[in-house]
Amino acid sequence: LAMDKAFDLVITDIQMPLTDGNEVARYIRSSSKPGVSLVAMTVFPDEIERELFDYSIEKPFKLETIDKIIRAFGDRNAEAE
Repeated sequence: LAMDKAFDLVITDIQMPLTDGNEVARYIRSSSKPGVSLVAMTVFPDEIERELFDYSIEKPFKLETIDKIIRAFGDRNAEAE
């Protein structure tokens, strides 16, 4: 975000060593790019602040699941253009 790179989708884990995905989502939602689509992935679904995310996925998951999510967000963003 600080480098002003263009992106449409962020996939973040909820539990990470230095921060958590909820904090990442809060940062993005309060940034100059609050419309970026956010996906949370976690083993602990009760820890997700769901109002911050567009979608969540519980680990373990199949690679095909992530593929479907990325394609769905890609299709949604293409329709918005």
